[in-house]
Amino acid sequence: MHCGSSNTDDSSSIHLQKRQRTDDKIRSATLDLEVLDCPICTEPLIAPIFQCDNGHTVCSICCPKLRNKCPFCALPIGDKRCRAMEKVLNRFLSHALC
Repeated sequence: MHCGSSNTDDSSSIHLQKRQRTDDKIRSATLDLEVLDCPICTEPLIAPIFQCDNGHTVCSICCPKLRNKCPFCALPIGDKRCRAMEKVLNRFLSHALC
């Protein structure tokens, strides 16, 4: 299957197989909490979180201060959200509050 393939039957079965494998296991991970901080202001990241094409992330407050230029690689930053990091942050916060 290629990246651009739209065969929903294959992707559904893959999703179900992954779900079945992980439902029987306890999932845990160790996370360095500094990963959840903006590397510029060192404050905890909050959504929206932005990233450059190289994957460097910054918080929405720092983006305008940086003139939408990544301080690590100088690529544009501020027009692409890092939804994966937002999802990790939301999961972490939901479990931390329980």
